[in-house]
Amino acid sequence: MSDGRVMDPQAFPQSAALPYRVTGTGVEVMLVTPRGGEGWIIPKGKVKARLGPAPSARQEAWEEAGVRGEIDAALFDQYSHGGRDDGPLVAVYLMRVTRELPVWPERHERTRRWVTLEQLPRMIVDPGLARVMRDAAVHLAANAPAAWADGESAREAKRVRRRRLAQSALLLAAGSALAAIALL
Repeated sequence: MSDGRVMDPQAFPQSAALPYRVTGTGVEVMLVTPRGGEGWIIPKGKVKARLGPAPSARQEAWEEAGVRGEIDAALFDQYSHGGRDDGPLVAVYLMRVTRELPVWPERHERTRRWVTLEQLPRMIVDPGLARVMRDAAVHLAANAPAAWADGESAREAKRVRRRRLAQSALLLAAGSALAAIALL
């Protein structure tokens, strides 16, 4: 999953988050429009020295797409921005989205959109990023559902149990109140 260059995270001037989520129908990836341009990209920007590559990518995901989540510490892939060998080298990190925020810093400058893995390849124009997205689609299709769907199901089951317990407690309290009124 590399374009042939050394994958040392400290060597990258830019980093990007590849935000994804697992839904009942499969995996989706969050894309954003570039500032002042057309087409679709993933959130990316300069690596902040005080943060490092992966945390910088997480920060870009919040600023550009309004998403929060768990970013992999391990580098997923890299590409030369613009598809040219002289383009800035971008480190790409997978990010499982846990929250989509209604307000984020660049909401007036960008549009965000969830796309399926099937839609993904035809939406990316940058050849380097397109290759990364093809690799990501294969990787996420094979790994994300197994890694996250069970956890999501378990959390949903806990939510349902808590809700049912709360409903039972309310019914019990209502029944007790009616019984007390009937005795008066």
